Amino acid sequence: MLLPAQVLSNAKYALPGLFTPNPPVIDQSMKYTDFISITLTGLAVMLAILGISLAILGIFGYRAIINIAAEKAEVAALKRVEAFLQATDVNAMLKALVMRRVEEEGDRVYEDLSVTGGVGIPTYPKKEGESKE
Repeated sequence: MLLPAQVLSNAKYALPGLFTPNPPVIDQSMKYTDFISITLTGLAVMLAILGISLAILGIFGYRAIINIAAEKAEVAALKRVEAFLQATDVNAMLKALVMRRVEEEGDRVYEDLSVTGGVGIPTYPKKEGESKE
């Protein structure tokens, strides 16, 4: 086992210049252009990560907005239909609608019968001077 004094004496051999009065000078200076390059690269990486994360959040947000809008539209439509059914006499409205459609179809059938004579062959009125063939 090493005593603290032995550790210190061994350390000065392992780390030369640490315990000497004039340690060797190592030039660790960085040029300004290198510093700016590293800083701008880091900034570009951070902005790329920010852009990707905002895109992902935007997709999820858009889907959430669509789902919420669909739910709200469904609730509003149901309320509107219920209010309509309670406020008006639906049977009378349906009866009037059916009667109008039946009358329209009856008029079309009458016109077809008057043109074809009921046999399916058109019997247009004869013009004057035309003979029967």
